[in-house]
This record gives sequence, structure tokens and C-alpha cells, in this order.
Amino acid sequence: MSRRIQRSKARREQQNLESSSNSLDEKFNNLRIGGNRPQKTNTTLIDNDDMEENSLNVGSKLPSQSRFGLEEKTVLQLFENLWISKYASQNNSINLLDDSEGQEIPDIPLSGLLKSIQQVKSDLFNREYLKAWDSDAKREAYAIRWSSSRALAYGCLFAEQRYIRNCLFEKEEDDKEEEDDGEGNVTINQHIKHILCIGAGAGGEVIGLSSMISKFLQKQEINELRANERIFKVHAVDIANWGNIINDIDTYVNENWIKPNNINTAVNKVELKFDNKDVLKMSHEELNLKNLNLITSMFTTNELISESKLETIKFLKTLSTYCSKNCLFLIVESAGSYSNVSIGSKQFPVFFLIDMILCGKRGDENSGAWEIVDENDSIWYRVNKDIDYILKLENMRFFYRLYRKR
Repeated sequence: MSRRIQRSKARREQQNLESSSNSLDEKFNNLRIGGNRPQKTNTTLIDNDDMEENSLNVGSKLPSQSRFGLEEKTVLQLFENLWISKYASQNNSINLLDDSEGQEIPDIPLSGLLKSIQQVKSDLFNREYLKAWDSDAKREAYAIRWSSSRALAYGCLFAEQRYIRNCLFEKEEDDKEEEDDGEGNVTINQHIKHILCIGAGAGGEVIGLSSMISKFLQKQEINELRANERIFKVHAVDIANWGNIINDIDTYVNENWIKPNNINTAVNKVELKFDNKDVLKMSHEELNLKNLNLITSMFTTNELISESKLETIKFLKTLSTYCSKNCLFLIVESAGSYSNVSIGSKQFPVFFLIDMILCGKRGDENSGAWEIVDENDSIWYRVNKDIDYILKLENMRFFYRLYRKR
């Protein structure tokens, strides 16, 4: 990773978790470049108890808990069981910790965790970016401290998006009902969904997606589970080596969230694959673009543009060329000036550029390969204050665009 993108990445890590402003600059509040307003569709969810239009208004907020995702405490338990437990002895209770800069770290079982968190903060502050995630201890510390908040926020955003739920869970037209061959053997219909998560090494979006998938399986009737085998192939790509973190998540999610929903021979699972690569240098075959149902880019697209505007534009055009009809593409970035990009001598919100590339120029939006089905220029996710976690959980303010391939 170049030092330029590392600097940009580090700066945004400190900015995008909690923005100090409650609204976008006024002149950009109503800006829409390309795409159409969300339109009602005829697709139906298997869990079709909530089919209302759920596009959210500027300045609105997500619920702290979506009924289409696992409870917050269940999600946070993943972080406790996978990584926090490594630092805590079995005979010591876990209390709220303070990881503030300059604080003396007490000699307690979790002091090693706090030291790793402060090392990551120090590396970022000193612009020693290659050191910030150069060990499993630092990557685990980052996941515990920051990915925990993001997993809650991302999971809620995914789960509240009916377009995403429909995309991943809807019944296909050629689905068959459960069949018995007369000897008690049931025909299993297999459904495979392909998801690409760009810049997802730290695990927030992978955990968020898994939370939604698990909750969906929990709500299915026994006959539905017996007759349908659902496999979700999630491909995480990141330029930093988060392979061990993704492998830990893979094992935990399937053993604790997915496997308990399996009945008889129908094996539901989330298959996580990690590539330690630069997504801008990967081919469309490597990314399996033609088979993708969903692409996510969470606080990553702006970094790609900062690294190479031309290569990023080329990448977006590659998505337009090879992605199949109805593929969804979710982009999330910090709300406000943090996500501005330079075009000529002027500064514009990054979605100005992305909308134009994907959907077409303003006034000619139907010329693009994608349409906007949902968008929000400023939305909050605020953590439930009653949630118990050993470190501070951060609120988040961001904008999002959800595109659908025409």
C-alpha cells in the first residue's frame, strides 16, 4: 500500500466513526447526481412481514437494533469470544476500559489489549502506517476497538435495506417445492449467493452480513429449512493482510450463528474467502463479477479515488461491463467534507463523481449502466447506550448510495 493511501486511510479512521457535525453543508443537502428515486418493486421476501418502502430521509437515523439482524449483544459476543478472551483470565471480570491517549495502563489481565490499541493509535498518529496493522495482535486490537462499532452499524444498515434482503433471500421463479421420492428422501434445492466486500479485511461488513443471514435462517419454517440449502459466498478483498481475522470470523459465524439453523441434510453456510490484494489490480474473473449479487464498499471508495482516480474510474466501468442485471452495489462513506474529492480546481462530494460514472450525467441518468434505488446524504447510527462492552462503542454518521445494475 502506498504511503499516500495509508495517510488518507489513517486520517479517515479517526474522522469517520464520529463526525462532529449533525448535518451536511446546506448546499449539498439536496444534491442528486444521476439515478432515480427508489421505486417500488414486485419482488417479495420470504420474510415478507415488512414490505414498506424504507428509504430514509436526510438527517434521519437507523434504529440501534434491526429486527432483521441479530441482537447487539450477540454480535458483540463474537468479539469477546474470539479475541477479548485471549487477554482476560477466566477468574477475572471484564469491566469497561479506557483506551484514551496518554492514560497509564493498569496491570490487569486486559492490559495487553490496551497496549496494542495504543500502539495502533500511535502508529497512525506518527504516520508509520505500515506498522499499524503489521501483526495479528494489532489487527485483533483494531477489530475489538473499531470493527465492533462498525459491525453493529453495517449490520443494521444491511438488514434495514429491503433491496438487499430481497437480493439475498428472495425465492427464485424456478424454485421447486419440497419433493419426496417415496422413500423418505427429500429433494434439496440449493441457492448460492455471491457477495464481494471491498476493503473488508477488518471484518465489520462480513460480521454485519452474517448477522442478517443468521436472523433470516432463524425465522424460517422447518419445512423451508429442510427443502432449501442456502450458501452465501462472501469474498473479502483488502490490501492489508487480515487473513487470520477473516478465518476466525468464518469459523465462529458458521459454528455459532449458522450451523444451529441446519436441519437434516440441508446445510446452510457462509463461505468466507479472503484475498490480500489491491482490488484495482484484480481481473473481473478473479472478482467473479458476472455472478455477483451484491457488492459493498464501506469507507473504501474514496480511498481508492485518492490513490488513483483513473484506476478507480476504470474499475467502476469494469463493474458496469461485467456485473449482471440486478446486481446491487452499496457504497458508504463519511458524511460531509471528509469525503470530498477534487475535480479540476473544485471540491465535490465523492458521490458526485460516482453517480456520474455509474448512472450517467445529470439530466441523462438513464444512459448509465446502474440506477440508484436508495440513497441518503446524511444518516446516523447511534449505539444503544444500554449495551455492555469493554470499550467505548462509537456512533457513526455517513452517506450511502445503493445502485442496481440495469
